[in-house]
Amino acid sequence: MPQLRHCILSGFLVLLSIMTYSQGFVQCGGHLVFDNGGYLVVDGSGQYYDTLNGKVDVYGTGDMVIPGDWTNVSSSGVFTTNVGRVTLNGGVQDIKGADMTLFPSLELSGSADKTLHVNTLVGGGFNNGGIGQLKCNNRNLVLNANTLILNNKTSSGILQTGGGIVSETPNSVGYGTFEWVVRENSGSFEIPFKSLTGVPIPYQFNIQTAGVNAIDSGFVSIATYATGTVESPNNRELPVGVLNTFNEYGIENAHRLLDRYWIVGIPNYSTKPFGVSRYGYQDLEWNTSNSSTNVILENNLRPMRYAASSDTWLYSRVGQDNAISNYAEGGSNDFEGIWTLSDSTICPTALFEHIGNCEESPIVFNDLSTMTNGTVDAWDWQFGDGNISIVQNTVHVYSDPNMYNVLLKVQGSTGCYDSIVIPITIDTRAIADFSYDEDPLVDIPVKFSSLSQNASFWEWDFGDFSSDNIENPTHTYAAESSYDVTLITNNQANCPDTITKTLLVNLPSLFLLPSAFSPSLNDDINPDFGLTTLQRVSEYTMTIYNRWGEKIFESDDIAKRWDGNYQNKPVPAGSYFYIVWFRDRTMKGHALNGSVLLLR
Repeated sequence: MPQLRHCILSGFLVLLSIMTYSQGFVQCGGHLVFDNGGYLVVDGSGQYYDTLNGKVDVYGTGDMVIPGDWTNVSSSGVFTTNVGRVTLNGGVQDIKGADMTLFPSLELSGSADKTLHVNTLVGGGFNNGGIGQLKCNNRNLVLNANTLILNNKTSSGILQTGGGIVSETPNSVGYGTFEWVVRENSGSFEIPFKSLTGVPIPYQFNIQTAGVNAIDSGFVSIATYATGTVESPNNRELPVGVLNTFNEYGIENAHRLLDRYWIVGIPNYSTKPFGVSRYGYQDLEWNTSNSSTNVILENNLRPMRYAASSDTWLYSRVGQDNAISNYAEGGSNDFEGIWTLSDSTICPTALFEHIGNCEESPIVFNDLSTMTNGTVDAWDWQFGDGNISIVQNTVHVYSDPNMYNVLLKVQGSTGCYDSIVIPITIDTRAIADFSYDEDPLVDIPVKFSSLSQNASFWEWDFGDFSSDNIENPTHTYAAESSYDVTLITNNQANCPDTITKTLLVNLPSLFLLPSAFSPSLNDDINPDFGLTTLQRVSEYTMTIYNRWGEKIFESDDIAKRWDGNYQNKPVPAGSYFYIVWFRDRTMKGHALNGSVLLLR
């Protein structure tokens, strides 16, 4: 049988259509009026359900105690005044429906946390707000990606006795927003945020200079959520509108940023309120207890704000951190923006340049690290091929072409580190080599052939002040000499190589033996027989034989020629056989033989 277990109305009650069941309280367009001290308790599973623009008028200290879900599917906010209270005192309870409920006051108690499924207002929705409170009595309110509006401009709008507000959303990316309608008021306002695991992370804003409403209901909106702790991508997911997490030292996935963001807005103001914010955090969001890769000195945590116009984070070392109470605050500002906390320790900024890009060639690494206050004292180079160095400026040779991620880690005099990784490409070098015609001679073109590898460009220096830039040139030398020929080869990667070879350029070989001679004539034409040449020779021998094979003359000196005599007597006219052997200036041996006609 339907029952209304406990209903005390010390005034009057207007009922247009109200049904009560053991499982809850259903209002179908009715108008329920609480006079001062009115008290309604719904027993059983205890749900409140408004289906048709039902209204509740409360005068004084009316109270509704609901152990089940609160559902508003009408087109009204249910309550018509800014006074009274609803207490959710059951287990797991939801505030849901199609329309926002305008709770005068809302108390959370019972045995489990409560969850929003629709935007909700507390504090009264009429007459510039009320003094109604959100009371978190050992229970949390999970915003569940919805908005909770507190329409109470006083700092006592939230009464926390162990409970709090969970802005971040379980098992998904997103967050719920808390909006505190403070209007043109000042003072200290604290939102008792909690993490998903129930750790208190309160956010406090202390308005030192009150804002001016552009319209009534100027408010401060706050949302917060934790980010990932793994090295990459650390500091994710990014808030809407944020393009990077570059820290002060130009490092993405910054290991000096806390693993949490705060999103703060202050709309509806022509002049924004001004003051100091205090950001609560968990220990595991700055240290390595939660597999974080952060390198943070907790006492130096300070707030920083993202500047969308320049896509930069605005670092500030103004403020303080309380490592015991786990909060950080900065200097006075206008609250608004996307915030996180950063280690404000003055650190070096790691940077370097490299000169060179070719395998098997020295690559110069110059440290360009800086530090605004202090000195850079230590360097740790890792060249990406297993080799390291600890000197400030260094040289390294790569044996193979490839892309290498070079890491430079520097330490400042404050004990703080910074690091940078720059990929560098090591290219294949050209290998110079060439060949040329054997026995190069004066006035005869010498052909040069490039044997170079990985080459696209050739620069020849022939050693006689002449040059060329084709792959396989020819060159003619004008004088007998020794010449140093140099070939420089290069490629598209500008990795050149050089080789030099020495050429001996000789005069053409002019070794003459007459076919006849006449020693008895006095015309001075071929009076004797022997080798005639302009070149120096060595190991010279000449032997003359008669027709019977008898040796009649022999000489080992090119200047000693045959005068046509044998044993100091003239031999008869006729043909004689000769054998001549010698080495030229290049030590090449020559053997000449034939017959010569002796004339008388």
